Amino acid sequence: IALEKGQRPNFVFIQLETFRAWNMKLFNPDQALVTTPYMDGMSTSEKGAYWVRSLCNGIPTIYATMAIHTGMFPHSRRRTATAFTQVTLEGFPDFLRKHGYKTALFTGSDPDWDNQRYWYSRWYDRVYFDPVHDEIDRSLFHEAGRQIREDIATHEPFMATVVSITNHTPFKSPEPRFNVTQETDANKRIQNTMAYSDDVVRELIESFRDEEWFDRTIFIITGDHAYDLGERGAMLGHANLRHESTWVPLIIWGADKRLPRGRRMGVASHVDIAPTVLELAGITDANSFAGHSLLHPASDKRSTLVVRMENYAFEDPKHAGYFPKGDTPMLFGADDLVHKNNIASKQPDVITRFQALVTALSEVTDYAIEYNQVAPTQ
Repeated sequence: IALEKGQRPNFVFIQLETFRAWNMKLFNPDQALVTTPYMDGMSTSEKGAYWVRSLCNGIPTIYATMAIHTGMFPHSRRRTATAFTQVTLEGFPDFLRKHGYKTALFTGSDPDWDNQRYWYSRWYDRVYFDPVHDEIDRSLFHEAGRQIREDIATHEPFMATVVSITNHTPFKSPEPRFNVTQETDANKRIQNTMAYSDDVVRELIESFRDEEWFDRTIFIITGDHAYDLGERGAMLGHANLRHESTWVPLIIWGADKRLPRGRRMGVASHVDIAPTVLELAGITDANSFAGHSLLHPASDKRSTLVVRMENYAFEDPKHAGYFPKGDTPMLFGADDLVHKNNIASKQPDVITRFQALVTALSEVTDYAIEYNQVAPTQ
């Protein structure tokens, strides 16, 4: 049922650089430190929900950015954002814009890198980047908050996206007062920059709390991707699609009574964000999204795919599979979130089924992108 304009929620979407669920105690109880107290509190509050098995669909950032906005899995071999500029790819902010939303994006990293501006400018009314912020999130978030309060939010309904950058290798916090560890290894330093980012998010959201539109606004927070920081003894780069590289938080917070609440164990990933937002906005236009709205109970058939240059991961309600190019597949139970126990040899039937699904989904996605058959109108 389409919602009237006055009933439609606003959206603030926060995309956090290299934000690993691995380092959040709420997602990974094995972690000794609480690095993100504000976001943990949001997630577990009466207005919050968080998906414990949330994944990015592609890494690094440009792959994640495209999956989030288009609701599509990445191309298996090529970088969609740069290789297929002739293709019509629909971004969910443009659906909102066509239905009366004011849309704006604020980013701390240059959007001309990896051709992001080309796509952002097609999906958003405003794309803001200024090198004056020098990749310091607090500076960017201050400016984003000001523009949202003083301009964007005067055009309700609205959607504002804020993209962080500070929590990036080499993981050096600009505000050491938030440091939670003095250890120097990268897989420890990241806890400090995540703690910093947590406070930056806190300050942004709390700056909106007295606005009359606050209770009509839904906040969605996720990481763009995670990162292999040597948990297996060697950093394998972006080709590693085990959870240290793909496991990201997904938090939705708001007063809207249609939102789920609490800890969610269903499969979720970036491609689910677009259909969730459109359902909340009451938009039922035909679309090419591969994901599912997260407003409904998790189906026992829900699954998701992660792609990085012919390396794949695939998850369903019971298992998580990892298929490294030219190497032996791995399989883990759904509750084995840090991938400790490889059970592939015990369940070859699952591996076979997953491989068939990975091949089919990837071939369909590649074909649709290569032959400009993505958008329903094409």
